[in-house]
Amino acid sequence: MIRKVLILLSFIACSHNLFAQNIEELKEKASKGDIEAMFDIGEAYFKGTGVPQDDSKAFYWFLKVAKEGDKDAQNIVECYSQGKGVGRSYKKAVKWFRQAMKEDNAWAFKNMAYLYMEGKGVTKNKKKAFEMIDKALEIGDRYVEFLDANGELYSMIGDADNALKIWDEIVKSEPEYEKKSTAFVQYIRKIKVTDVEAIP
Repeated sequence: MIRKVLILLSFIACSHNLFAQNIEELKEKASKGDIEAMFDIGEAYFKGTGVPQDDSKAFYWFLKVAKEGDKDAQNIVECYSQGKGVGRSYKKAVKWFRQAMKEDNAWAFKNMAYLYMEGKGVTKNKKKAFEMIDKALEIGDRYVEFLDANGELYSMIGDADNALKIWDEIVKSEPEYEKKSTAFVQYIRKIKVTDVEAIP
């Protein structure tokens, strides 16, 4: 047993050293303008994969990627909207989302939908929120996840009828989805329980 533990620890240490070496290689590529390498470094720091988790360093690298015009550098926006590694700024988050929207990034449209619904970084506008999520549904390849977001928007304005219609569409597409724990799934569970309790 002890031998197995020592082998495992040796493997982990070796993997860590290899990844540290890879980070240096990635930084070398990044210094030559390799956008993919920049993104990989940012993701490593963001998740703490092979290096100590560091939001500030993750932000630094994601910002470099975003400035290079990479439409998928959405983590930079998450940093701004969540205040990770940088002061929270919804207005700057909106700036980067809009930049990504020009490239038809469905996730940017989805995230803008929430900002419009809550009035964060933009003037609160429910109509615009639903327009944003409709666009995400139109161009995105994760249809059920965007339906979930659509349903959550209805839950945020207390529209249970439309939320349930969205839910029916979700479970027809993916029956196992009810096992997930998204905010929308939790909302559906809650209103279904309320409906059952209301039956005389």
